Amino acid sequence: MNLFVPLVLMTTRWQETADLDRDGLLDSWERDGFGPIDPKLHGCKPNRPDLFIVFKRRSGVTDEKFKPTVDRIIKFYADLPYMNADGSTGIHVIPIIPDALDAKDDDKGYQSLYETGMPKEWRGLAHGVLVEVGTGGGGQTNRPDWCGSSNRWHTIVHELGHQLGLDHEPKDGRIGSPFFTSLMNYDYSYQFNDSGEAVHYSTGKFVGMRMQESDLWEWAPFPAKDMEFLTKRPYYFKVRPDGEDACEIDWNRNGIFGERHVRADVNDGYSTDFRANSTLDLAAGAPCLVSLGEDLALITPTLPADKKYDKNIWRLDSETQGEITVQIIKAGKITSTEVVATSAIFPAVGEASAIFRDGKLLLAYPDEAGVVLTELKREDDKFVSGKMRRYIAQPGEVTVVNTPNGVEVLHWNRESKAITFTEWEPKRTRVIPALHSEQPVAAVWNEKLGVLAVVEVIDQEKKPGRMRISHLKYGASGWKVSDQIWVEGEKGDAATSSRPVILFDGSRDRGPSGGYNIYCKGRTDKPDAQAVGFVCRQIEDPSLGDGWRVRMMGNEWAFSMNSPTAVLHNGDIAYAYRLAFGDGKQKIFLSQKASGIDDRWLTDFDEVAFVFQQGLQDSLRRVQREVGLVK
Repeated sequence: MNLFVPLVLMTTRWQETADLDRDGLLDSWERDGFGPIDPKLHGCKPNRPDLFIVFKRRSGVTDEKFKPTVDRIIKFYADLPYMNADGSTGIHVIPIIPDALDAKDDDKGYQSLYETGMPKEWRGLAHGVLVEVGTGGGGQTNRPDWCGSSNRWHTIVHELGHQLGLDHEPKDGRIGSPFFTSLMNYDYSYQFNDSGEAVHYSTGKFVGMRMQESDLWEWAPFPAKDMEFLTKRPYYFKVRPDGEDACEIDWNRNGIFGERHVRADVNDGYSTDFRANSTLDLAAGAPCLVSLGEDLALITPTLPADKKYDKNIWRLDSETQGEITVQIIKAGKITSTEVVATSAIFPAVGEASAIFRDGKLLLAYPDEAGVVLTELKREDDKFVSGKMRRYIAQPGEVTVVNTPNGVEVLHWNRESKAITFTEWEPKRTRVIPALHSEQPVAAVWNEKLGVLAVVEVIDQEKKPGRMRISHLKYGASGWKVSDQIWVEGEKGDAATSSRPVILFDGSRDRGPSGGYNIYCKGRTDKPDAQAVGFVCRQIEDPSLGDGWRVRMMGNEWAFSMNSPTAVLHNGDIAYAYRLAFGDGKQKIFLSQKASGIDDRWLTDFDEVAFVFQQGLQDSLRRVQREVGLVK
């Protein structure tokens, strides 16, 4: 039997399909040419990865504006630290730059421009980028060979990373990590170690670091100089050496190093993340959350059943009166619904505030004549309405707060901006002259200092909507202001145009004095405007934001119509807001784990090796199968 002929056929077939450098381009194409690929013109080789990129520009992106961008992209990939078969390192980028799009296509989205922008002869052979006018903004990727991006090399390389199979998180961890130093990580997309030129794909240097935010050790087996990047944007952690080969990191920012079993949100460079999420019913204003132990009470302004939720309804008022609905939430699902205020009995003209005390939900809301106080007793899995009464007050909003001296109802006067304190029982009303707010106030009892903390919204001369905490102590003559502190310092920027919410955390992780979390909707020129939410977290380090760290909640698309709400719940933080757009518009979004503290492992990932060994080839193979170049 002659084995020579089958062996020759096998060798020939292998040579026809070989891709030794794993760049997705067959060796024969890079050696002999194929379609638009010209080895002499493009300088491609079978023993070094080549990356063809078609840059289709919008009509306003000129050669002069784009050349620095493409030059920096070429350098980025050439500098990747990976040894090739020919002794070189990096990836050889070959830019294909056809004529810019016609101005008639300016209003079309990048997805719809694939057919126009990605030449058919290059499909399966190249990656494609639609280059937008301007360097601001981000990008998006919808195919393994197509994305839209601003004319900024950082953003284009990020979107190309998605085409090559890279994610925002380490592939082995699926959660954002401060050790994952890639520009794919939103925390390092535009800078690393305070340098815009130092951004990179991760080499997996810290892949041996595996930590959980719910159980951290403030020690790392790396020299302090290797962790210096953590002391800069976006984290500003404190790091100190522990000998020559290790260091300590103050993960919870409480001013104490070397602690074990620490709980802290250490990957909040981009935002504080949501977990255990659910979308609930429609609402006609800001929600209020109350912890019931294992369960939650969700209190919302709602419209009567015979009225529709119009897109222009931002909140209840004297013209749009409604109801107050109380729901019990178990494991993210509504198990009971009780309508407290109806259109016939004390209809609501604003938002509700409530606390849970001695087995009762104590709830207050404004109606046309003043403030309505109602008590609801929990029986099994529902609330049963109890006594309801009203006291006369000017139009405004209310805040209910629990103190060792009893329950207080803080009434904000919409006209005068003054704050009135009314005891739940026995009824006694007092005005606190030192308090004044442009928006309804927030309040919480600080058990460490023995004070009531009230958050006012103050218009500074050039910065409207700044937040200030007034500490009040109770004496023989009632409540008096003892001291005041600005959120993020008097010269800071933290601001809102709606009611804030304040929590106090006295746990070890917040330092000897504990710390506040203040949640608010971002400031807008008009109160009735959507905005993302923020958390202002008090920390022990006064060098950072005068002792405050301000982070976005969720992401840049988590727009709310009204103020958010938050409550300490089951060892975490429950957070809710009213969705501002999409299919769920005007519905309540609930996160039962909004502290940002996750049980999943924080780690790193070697993206460079992945791109060379798998990403380049896999991304093109998907398109090649689609267009019939390979089986």
